[in-house]
Amino acid sequence: MSQCTVERLGFQIIIEGPTEEASSRAPKSSGAGALITRGPESEDGVWKLYLEDVGARTGNMITS
Repeated sequence: MSQCTVERLGFQIIIEGPTEEASSRAPKSSGAGALITRGPESEDGVWKLYLEDVGARTGNMITS
């Protein structure tokens, strides 16, 4: 996870990592409030996972 980067674009969160496992594990460790909308998928040799920050969008936090 330390090799992952996180980018926010409005309510969208993009997590990039060197492996599929690294990019897909990041949301589990970052807490609730985001839902996976796409991925993980390899783009130009980097694994990306796309999420929507529904907690920020609705003002509610999602718990699982």
